[in-house]
Amino acid sequence: NPSVSLTADVPSLNAMGFSLKNLIAELSGNTSSINLKNVKANVEGTELTAKGSIQITPSMKVNITLNGNNINLEQLLKDNPAMKGKLSGIAGLTFTVTGNEKAVTGKGSLTSKTLKAFGLNLSDINLPLSFSGSTFASRGGTAKLYGGNAKNTLTFDTASMKFTDEITA
Repeated sequence: NPSVSLTADVPSLNAMGFSLKNLIAELSGNTSSINLKNVKANVEGTELTAKGSIQITPSMKVNITLNGNNINLEQLLKDNPAMKGKLSGIAGLTFTVTGNEKAVTGKGSLTSKTLKAFGLNLSDINLPLSFSGSTFASRGGTAKLYGGNAKNTLTFDTASMKFTDEITA
């Protein structure tokens, strides 16, 4: 079973509607699996990193963790018509993608000290995130809203580009 190690440096790449710049990837593996040792890219002004593994045989399995600090939400979402101008601020993201040949799911969190969402000034934001099928969701998210506490439930369907959010205070 031959093995290979690869270091790639790609100046620019478009993936899933996002422009990736300065992509650097360190990969190793063989015909059975690939290890993502260190993958970095600048996505709309934010550095995102990924590490994990992809098992190819005997059956496909994926386990990849994405991390991003200092994510400029307004810049990241500027090309999404449903979200353009609706979010601004800096956030941190941790998200783990797992799956197999039948389904891919994800789980993580988005946190921020302060941000503006749909005209509301929020602080101490903590959004648990999930992904299943084509839908990103957050249930049980918390934030401080004008001196009080708020909870939210949101969904974003990547297939239809439909976004819904319900905030209770």
